[in-house]
Amino acid sequence: MRKKKSFRLRAYVSVFLGFSGLLLLVSGLVLYIAPPGRVAHWVNWRFLAATKEQWIALHTVLSFLFVGIGIWHLVYNWKPFIHYLKEKGRSMFHWKRESAIALVTVLLIAALALLNVPPLSYISELGTMASNAWETPKTKPVMPHAEKLTLKAYARAAKIPLVQIEKRLAALGYRAAETDTLEKIAGKLKVSPMSLAELFARESRFHGERKEGSISDAGVSVAKLSLSEYSGKTGIPVKRFIRRLSINGYTATETDTIGEIAAKMNTSPAALVELFSRPPQSDPFLKKGK
Repeated sequence: MRKKKSFRLRAYVSVFLGFSGLLLLVSGLVLYIAPPGRVAHWVNWRFLAATKEQWIALHTVLSFLFVGIGIWHLVYNWKPFIHYLKEKGRSMFHWKRESAIALVTVLLIAALALLNVPPLSYISELGTMASNAWETPKTKPVMPHAEKLTLKAYARAAKIPLVQIEKRLAALGYRAAETDTLEKIAGKLKVSPMSLAELFARESRFHGERKEGSISDAGVSVAKLSLSEYSGKTGIPVKRFIRRLSINGYTATETDTIGEIAAKMNTSPAALVELFSRPPQSDPFLKKGK
């Protein structure tokens, strides 16, 4: 009978350190070029489906594991390590000049890096340039970490009437409280805080071009609802929606989705919902209470 091989711990640790070192390299490069936190949070920045905070967490955890297991590996192989140093020490004894120059080089690099002196300062400057390149007039929030502001505070900072913001959210079927933050609302609507801000700042409109990157193009779940499903969520009879569309010159069925109808009407799902939420006085059919 073939004897089962025992688990080779040294091999496992060596391979683990190799793979974790590779992931550390990747996470380090990602964080090197990632946008500043104020922009990353505002635009909901992701790389390979992970947010900046997740990349930071990955890099931190791997760093601790890499160092911890590296120390354990050293202690576990202490005797071979000491033997290796003794053997190499004898060789280095004959390399006095080379060893001294190597030590001075390392110390010089460390000093230049700490003092942020060229040419080593170019490395950090390049990273800063790559990071700041993400910030444009469009992606810049009204203030750092504006996503943490409540609706009331954001309305005041952005100089937008709170009533207008509440109407925009109501048109999407979201009933917000003044204490809700942009981050919380954006998370529930599955959009970025920047997309919310764009929606709040837009003037009311029904017809016209759709704006790329706006909340209506960012995958809001309401676009996937059929008229029947949307009727169930709002409590408004589906016949009223169909009648309102008919008044505006469009034909729809109960199974048509908000997104499909909006595309036919050359508008956005948010604008279509806004049409549905208009007061009864603007729709003769609704006046009858049908």
